[in-house]
Amino acid sequence: MWNLVQEQALVELNTNIFETNLVNLAIVLGVVIVLGGDALTSALDERRRSILTSLEDANNRFQEAQERLNNVQAKLDQAKAEAASIASAAPSEADNAAERVFEAASVEMDRLRQRIDSEKTLAASQTSGAIYRWMINSSIQVARTGLTVTKLNAKQEPILGSCIQKLEKIQVNQIQVNSSRVQA
Repeated sequence: MWNLVQEQALVELNTNIFETNLVNLAIVLGVVIVLGGDALTSALDERRRSILTSLEDANNRFQEAQERLNNVQAKLDQAKAEAASIASAAPSEADNAAERVFEAASVEMDRLRQRIDSEKTLAASQTSGAIYRWMINSSIQVARTGLTVTKLNAKQEPILGSCIQKLEKIQVNQIQVNSSRVQA
């Protein structure tokens, strides 16, 4: 009788555990990709665009500062040439004029170098602040997604809620710190 049941059975017991696990893994990965793939992809694309924009802005400011530095360098070269022509006409007057021009050019170069350094620092600060805010926002979004997708027990829900509140508080504090840096 057992042979008759086995011959007519439509459902068999799959004894190959590896294949069964692969099927289960494929189902779970499919559900995760369908439910969370778009949100993560859009968040990463948005972050990439904001980082690229910040880097382009910093690069543009650097190029402008570099052009100003080149202009000052050209003025310095011109001043040196002028000083040489004056030196042949009036040595003592040439020395004084050359010294004044050189000092002015040196002061201008120092000022531009300081400005370039401060713009580099500001760009780095803004970029790191943007990355930090994105990390916090992503953490909050993942935690909230976990709350909506996963059924939490009574002990887990308050812990996860307090973690989200702490992340939001850190985000507010970081924004305040960054705004005070930008104002300074």
